[in-house]
Amino acid sequence: MTDQIADAAATPETAPLVGAPEAKPGRAHPWTETEARPWRRFFARMLDVSLFGAFASLLIGIVIALTAGPEAADTAAAQLDGWMGRLLGGIVMVVLAGPLIALSIAWTGGTPGKWLMGVRVQRPDGQRLGLGQAFKREAIAAAKGMALGAPLICLFFMNTAREHLEQHDIADWDDDERSVVYRSDGLFQTILTVIGATILVIERLWTLIERVATIGA
Repeated sequence: MTDQIADAAATPETAPLVGAPEAKPGRAHPWTETEARPWRRFFARMLDVSLFGAFASLLIGIVIALTAGPEAADTAAAQLDGWMGRLLGGIVMVVLAGPLIALSIAWTGGTPGKWLMGVRVQRPDGQRLGLGQAFKREAIAAAKGMALGAPLICLFFMNTAREHLEQHDIADWDDDERSVVYRSDGLFQTILTVIGATILVIERLWTLIERVATIGA
């Protein structure tokens, strides 16, 4: 009995990851990494802004068409075709996408872009953020991380946020290093990253082609 107690004291069991779902026997849980992946987070945010911004724009267009008529919806859309619309388009997308991103994080702990890039947002104890926490986090991330999408200025803000993340493994809008966890690197994550990056590149090229075509017309 004494020997058993001594052996147990010499080889204590490793405590499970706080808040993480139990892994299947013989299979490590993928969401355990805390070392920052700045480029994964960048692609995830760009994907989410594009996806949720477009979805919010569609909803607003439908509401305008139903309440004020199709012509009013066309007029509103035309406002974004001019030079001022193109200048403010990034800001509009970031502002429209923000609430939907926050809702998705509060309800699921992530977003489509974050899932593809292997990024999960949580409280330090591993639980999902509350709705108020998610909205606060998204507001700070949009302001300090992207300058609300303001042309050119956003590039400086994003680069500053990247440098801070690389140096400290934590962004200004994260509570601590456990606030964001990452899917383990591997073939599956590499495939998802390539898919997400490809979707983003195609979306940006399509947007550029549309703008060039509009100018030519």
